Amino acid sequence: MWTSIKRVLNSASTLVFAGGAAAFSQTPSYPDSWATYLSERSGYPALILCNVGIGEALETLPERNLLTMVVPLKERSVTGLPMPEEGDDLFRLDDVLTPILTTFGAHDLGRVSTQGERRFYLLAGDNGPQLGEALRRAVAAKGYEPVITLDANGAADTYASMLVPTPTEKRGMGDQMVLQHLAENGDVAETSRRVDHWAYFPTREAADTFAVLLSTNGFEEISIEEQSGQTLPFLVKSSHTGTMLPKDILERTQFQDQKARDVGGRSDGWETFVMR
Repeated sequence: MWTSIKRVLNSASTLVFAGGAAAFSQTPSYPDSWATYLSERSGYPALILCNVGIGEALETLPERNLLTMVVPLKERSVTGLPMPEEGDDLFRLDDVLTPILTTFGAHDLGRVSTQGERRFYLLAGDNGPQLGEALRRAVAAKGYEPVITLDANGAADTYASMLVPTPTEKRGMGDQMVLQHLAENGDVAETSRRVDHWAYFPTREAADTFAVLLSTNGFEEISIEEQSGQTLPFLVKSSHTGTMLPKDILERTQFQDQKARDVGGRSDGWETFVMR
């Protein structure tokens, strides 16, 4: 039994939002919007929670000091990420930290779990040392030994390099949403099936270049259509046959995304079927 499912994943709308422990959930200066995703940092698997809502306001906030709190995990998986049980404990730790951040007027930028530790990134004012001591005591009471540092200039760079998802990471987040949707509808990921792709380009030359890249990398049924009145008027359609196992499908979608951007275009998503 199969059912058609189409998910057009535009790069501007593929963030997966999740609740975060924002210090100012009611602050009108920026929205309480969070993204959580799996990626890599420094070549190691990383689970990242980013306060995407603070991004545009970051440079205008009076608090300028980056407070980094590194919390070594009590038990880590072979990938260096938290085990499920400790992940629950760390999530509850957020509830302890939030009122402290509110009291000190600090902002939660996000956190990265990688290489056997969880790194909290916070934006603090001149009371950073006092905030750090309050956080240290609260975390120590939960059985952890945090290492806390203050940097007067590193907030913007750290936010951009460690927390904000790249275009490729945004695409992967959107793909994961599709895979989750398929699984919730009973899809057997190991079953091979047809997958259709779309990408748009500003010129025929760019579309032709992309089509050649597809044809030499295992994609089939490649066609180019011109659509008048569009900013990116040249549509390249293609397909491949494969499974919904993450390594299989993500390799294909990431190839489309990266190569389309390399020649000035934009991948616009993919479509497949639920295979039961």
